[in-house]
This record gives sequence, C-alpha cells and structure tokens, in this order.
Amino acid sequence: MLVEIEIFDVQAWPGRPQYNLEAVANTRCPVEIEGVNVQVMSVAWLLREKITSQAQREGSRREHSDISDIACLATIAADAELVCEIEEFVGALRRLLEKRPEMKRV
Repeated sequence: MLVEIEIFDVQAWPGRPQYNLEAVANTRCPVEIEGVNVQVMSVAWLLREKITSQAQREGSRREHSDISDIACLATIAADAELVCEIEEFVGALRRLLEKRPEMKRV
C-alpha cells in the first residue's frame, strides 16, 4: 500500500498558530515506519487544516480535492473533537457548511 504524505518544517511557519506543536489542540499520533515511531498530525488536526485550506482555495480545483479530503477524514474522525477558536477556521467552516450542508450531519 502506498500512502501519500507531505513533510514540512514547523520552524518555517512561525506565524501560523495552527502549526504550533505546543498547542493542546494540535495532537499528534505515532506511526511506526520501519521500526521507528514518527509523529504525524492527528485526524482532527488534519481536518481543521483541510477546512481552512478549502476556504483559501475557493474557486480552484484544489478546493474540490480539499472538500473530498474533508469528507473522507470526517468518516474516520467521528470521535475527534474539532477545537479551534481561530477566526479564519470558524469562517472557513461556515463557508464549507453553506456549500455542503449535508456535512452538518458528519
């Protein structure tokens, strides 16, 4: 099985509070790769990022792939609680639910 991953340096994004590894809401999960535990973003964290991204990319092809990713992540994040008071996220979530009201049930 191949899984696409994206690697980024959190130190390169000092002005992005959503990448703050010290924030309580930004939980990580260990994934074992060839015997080494690697910390990855939790499903709730990824979901918050995708919701924000789809709003930033409104009108583009990437917006549609972000919305597909959100629908997929939402199915495995059933017990995850989205905690985020960043105004950009709250606005992005509102816009998503206006575009896709069926996601309110997820």
